[in-house]
Amino acid sequence: FGSLDGLSAGNYDNVWPRDMASPFDGTDGVEPVADVCQRLSNMVDLLEKRHSGKQVILTAHADVIQIFQTWFAGCDVRAFSSYRFANGEVRRCDRAGECLPVPAPMQSQAAA
Repeated sequence: FGSLDGLSAGNYDNVWPRDMASPFDGTDGVEPVADVCQRLSNMVDLLEKRHSGKQVILTAHADVIQIFQTWFAGCDVRAFSSYRFANGEVRRCDRAGECLPVPAPMQSQAAA
C-alpha cells in the first residue's frame, strides 16, 4: 500500500477512485492495478505448468484476490473494488465471469 501501509483503512477512500480512473496510477507508492495483474498473470502461468488439470485454491488479502477475480474473468480490472469478498469467504473464480457477484458501490473504509 506504498506510503499508506499501516495507516488508516480510510485511505482506501482515496485509492480506489484512483484505481477506477486508471489501472496505471501509482500515487503514494501504491502498486498500480496493472502491475498486480502482471504478477497474477505470471503466477497463473506458473500454476498451470505445475498443476495442469488440477484445481488450485488461492488465498490473498482483499485487493489482490478482488483484482484476481476481475482479471481472470476478463472484466475491467479498474472495477475490482466493486466485487468485494467477505472475510474468510470462499468463491469459485472462472474465466467466463459467471461466478462474479453483483457489483456493489464502493463503501467508505474510514470506519473499518
